[in-house]
Amino acid sequence: DGIIKEIIVFAEKDAIVAEIYPDDQLTAGMTAEEISAQLSNIVDRVNSMLKTDRQIHTFRMRENPFPRTSTGKIKRTEFYF
Repeated sequence: DGIIKEIIVFAEKDAIVAEIYPDDQLTAGMTAEEISAQLSNIVDRVNSMLKTDRQIHTFRMRENPFPRTSTGKIKRTEFYF
């Protein structure tokens, strides 16, 4: 949605967490606070469509793209606890 380039959603300590990498081209010239505010609005909008137990509890904004495998897939193993 909008400024999100990549996102991974996973469980951490009984909560649903989203790690988001914003699109550099769409966020050029924006401050980290402006980007975070837009991401927060997107998460709130998504959460409003989900049951409480499936809502994103918190999100983290990444500064770098997700690490990838040799075939170009996101290495998800680092997000499993």
